[in-house]
Amino acid sequence: MAKKSNDIIDISSSLSEIWRILTEDQRELVRESAEIVHYKKGQMIYVEEEQPSNLICLLKGKVKIFKTGVGGRTQIIRMIRPVQYFGYRAYFARESYVTSASAFENSTVCLIPMELIEDFVRKDGNLAMFFIGHLSVDLGIADQRAVNLTQ
Repeated sequence: MAKKSNDIIDISSSLSEIWRILTEDQRELVRESAEIVHYKKGQMIYVEEEQPSNLICLLKGKVKIFKTGVGGRTQIIRMIRPVQYFGYRAYFARESYVTSASAFENSTVCLIPMELIEDFVRKDGNLAMFFIGHLSVDLGIADQRAVNLTQ
């Protein structure tokens, strides 16, 4: 089982990309609602078909995003490194997760409720552009992989 932490972690430095976009009031809401969770190697962070509820930022460790195929074989889709965000695409698409995520090594993540993030995005074009930019990069990488598979 994942271990929730009461440790004081300076999320302003860990979430610096988003932090500098947020207003002081928004930062305070994030401080109040963010949750720090520790996962041991191999522990699941989320699974396919689960409903997304958090923006996840990897603070420490490595996370693998993978898909389980025919016969239970897993294929790694991508690796998440510290200070990368994940788990939000499915929420914005209003669908369940189509992949799973597990700790590739002992890892610490920051969970921020997506309802809070969605509220911020609706009010702040800069934050919306932040997510559009990240989703666009991910789409470009996926397109390149598809091309590589067909050649």
